[in-house]
Amino acid sequence: MEIYRHVIKWLVMNVLVLSCVAQARAQETDCRILPEDMHPLIQRYNPFVAEHQWIEETRMELVRLNGDRFLIITQDGCKRHHIRFNLMLQAPAIVETDSFWVKETCAMMRQVYWGQAAYEEFRREFERAFTENMIRNGLNRQFNFPVGGMNFLCEVRHEPAQGAQILVEMVTYVFREKVEGKP
Repeated sequence: MEIYRHVIKWLVMNVLVLSCVAQARAQETDCRILPEDMHPLIQRYNPFVAEHQWIEETRMELVRLNGDRFLIITQDGCKRHHIRFNLMLQAPAIVETDSFWVKETCAMMRQVYWGQAAYEEFRREFERAFTENMIRNGLNRQFNFPVGGMNFLCEVRHEPAQGAQILVEMVTYVFREKVEGKP
């Protein structure tokens, strides 16, 4: 039940933040990514997903990976495309080692991008950089690192009695010009 309280609180906060961001961005005239450009990341029939819901209005995906893991993915953007992954873990599922957090994060990204070549383009570099930064910074501290044309902002929040959250924000600058042959 504790995870559901966190999910509800997180959803309310994010809906408020996203609506404020959307209003501010609506006033900008040079937006390079529009709401209709954002689609669910998780493919239909993904075998790693127990439940999946895409909420078109907020560009949010609600994902149950299993009984102890719940994932919320949000997207927004204007000149940069922001994709936020918030993996919530219940306390019984947690093993308190650095390797546990790395494995959970890598598994989450592989599950989200199952069957998609896009992740394979940056997977090794992301997993290496996340591992190094997680070991260097530890729990409850934000860290960031670049991978190719993206920047990742990460934090692993752990409260032993309540569970944990793995937060990964992927920020990609959207160029005005489209590369020939690319969508």
